[in-house]
Amino acid sequence: MNSRASSALIFAVAVFAVFAAAAQAAAAEFPSRPIKLVVPYAAGGPTDVLGRLVGEFLGRDLKQPVIIENKAGAQGAIGAEAVARSEPDGYTLFVTAASIIVLNPMLYSKLPYDPARDFRMLALVTDLPVVMEINPSVPAKTVTEFVAYAKQNPGKVNFGSAGTGGTIHLAGEMFKQMAGIEMTHIPYKGAGPALTDLISGNIQVMFDSLSTALPPIKSGLVRPLGVSSDKRSADLPDVPTLAESGYPVRAARLRLPNSSMPTGCGGRA
Repeated sequence: MNSRASSALIFAVAVFAVFAAAAQAAAAEFPSRPIKLVVPYAAGGPTDVLGRLVGEFLGRDLKQPVIIENKAGAQGAIGAEAVARSEPDGYTLFVTAASIIVLNPMLYSKLPYDPARDFRMLALVTDLPVVMEINPSVPAKTVTEFVAYAKQNPGKVNFGSAGTGGTIHLAGEMFKQMAGIEMTHIPYKGAGPALTDLISGNIQVMFDSLSTALPPIKSGLVRPLGVSSDKRSADLPDVPTLAESGYPVRAARLRLPNSSMPTGCGGRA
């Protein structure tokens, strides 16, 4: 995993297998039956979309069905634990965001899985910048205007994420600290449900991966204000980087209060 993943502002997706999978699978004719690909988030989010694309290519190349199984909750820990406890035979794969492998061990004292011990990384699928997007009902066309709006309306701005402690949650917390504004975090079981609530106006802002943000942005359902990359995205050339707007969030250091940490991610039974 590259250093950009640890910045919490680049959404990286990788495919993992249970640690002993490659050695055991090589001893037999592989694959001889369907493969399960676990996605630790709800359907419709960036990890799910990319996971289904990976599954489609794998199924075609390996000539076996690849079954996608969504196991959402506990910031990916439920899905990760399920894969860690599976047979290390190469028939259970794990497509996940970098936060589950890189950030979770730094945020929680106990996890029901050990990224270094339980998994072997097979491939880095992609990494994408995070897009700051708002519901069009918010009267802001720039990051500066949004900050001014939030300061004029303390306690009235909610931002959504795919779960507490994940990439897009930490991006929101980092921006909130740098801008000196109040925003209430609303965690969901995936980026898809959070985006649905952003479009409907139940939340006002979201820091989303570029892949899931583009369709509603192009349709005018949400308004982009900035991207976390060093340079403007070719897909959104008119949208400035957050650094251009005065918030170099990738270089910032995040301080999360203890109250931001969820419960329910206990140790291995």
